[in-house]
Amino acid sequence: MLSHGECFVPISLHKTLCDMVQVIDLNTFSTEELQQAMQAGLRYDGVWMIPENSPQVDNATWTQAIETLGVYYQGCLVSEEYGVGATVCPVVRALAGGVLTSSFQYHETGFVPGGTLLSDDEVSQYASKCGAPVIALTRGWNEPEWQEKTNAILGNPSLQGIAWEFIPGDPTDPELSQMANWINGMQDNNKQAILLLAFGVCCSEYPSLERALAAHINLLRASGARLDSPNVWFVITRYIDQPPYHTPVLGSTNSVQAITNTLMACRNSDAKC
Repeated sequence: MLSHGECFVPISLHKTLCDMVQVIDLNTFSTEELQQAMQAGLRYDGVWMIPENSPQVDNATWTQAIETLGVYYQGCLVSEEYGVGATVCPVVRALAGGVLTSSFQYHETGFVPGGTLLSDDEVSQYASKCGAPVIALTRGWNEPEWQEKTNAILGNPSLQGIAWEFIPGDPTDPELSQMANWINGMQDNNKQAILLLAFGVCCSEYPSLERALAAHINLLRASGARLDSPNVWFVITRYIDQPPYHTPVLGSTNSVQAITNTLMACRNSDAKC
């Protein structure tokens, strides 16, 4: 059984236990898409989910997807609240037969510096309500408010880590220049640095979503980010389930499958990916 704040990653999924962690966010997946992912052999170190955004998916399909895609009882299982609360975490725990390793909590304040992060009291409160450690949300690091509010919760034992939500490869995002320092700093404080990859839109500099991700990983490595660690998560996420920004599950490019294959290749190689 997983202990409080621990996320065990089976060695069978990794080159070594020192590799970064690959998680799939099932937000907006339909029943058909979940079946596609399972049948195509897509496998991850864990699952991140907010079932209410896929109201047509029944409980049996969710449970099967957790077991098949996320290494049931051994991988990471993260529930995502609608902001802060304790309504989604018991639903996800029930779908997984009583298992929940983390609860993602945040204030939706857009890009207001420091606005998304919980207070120290809120981290403790919602970890207790959900019975699982909390993952908080950031969208930057340059402004002092992001740094101050992050530092205020790093010492809380109920904080598992912080997720940085961003579009991979976006050259217009000035915050990304500080991401390597942020990743290393999180690990230095024994917290998980979670890269919440917001796919669905991308930048014209790259021919595909997966190449944008590879370029971003190369940049992080060149900047000194310590990525080969189970305390670094890459979460494949999509928020839009309608064209023209919909990311399909299957396909040789611009798909969840292509992104997954690229991320696996990048983490299984120390060379430029």
